[in-house]
Amino acid sequence: MSVRLSASEWQCLWWLQQQGSGDRSPMPALPPLPPLAATRRDRLWRQLQQKGLVDFDRVVTRFGLSAHGRVLLQLDRSVLPVTPDEKLVLQSCRDRSIHPDQISHKVPPHQRQILIAGLAQQGLLRITRQQLGEIWLTPAGAAVLRYDCAP
Repeated sequence: MSVRLSASEWQCLWWLQQQGSGDRSPMPALPPLPPLAATRRDRLWRQLQQKGLVDFDRVVTRFGLSAHGRVLLQLDRSVLPVTPDEKLVLQSCRDRSIHPDQISHKVPPHQRQILIAGLAQQGLLRITRQQLGEIWLTPAGAAVLRYDCAP
């Protein structure tokens, strides 16, 4: 399996492989050399994902209520087709776009990203900003490093 990669793409793959722990790594860390701007780094990771060599999670950092979400909140409160936690998320961003940390404290922090994604999929929220979360090598990426990379 021969894949054409730039030097920066190789460096990202090597860096990810060296992170260990199941080849998964949180994104705030940067590949060691050269220092990359966040937009350039994210573009490299997306290019590697398109080639099937890495995969990653996306983390929502800012979101707001969509037009459908506004209409839903105006309906009779006793018949809302959402869970209580989803309702709290919708109410939290009623007036403005917010960060997940600004959701009501009654919603468990570990559930917030899941709830946001579900509500966005239903068209009740609009995601305005997201970033790369955890990133990992795919089996194809590990194979490229194993067979195409000369030490």
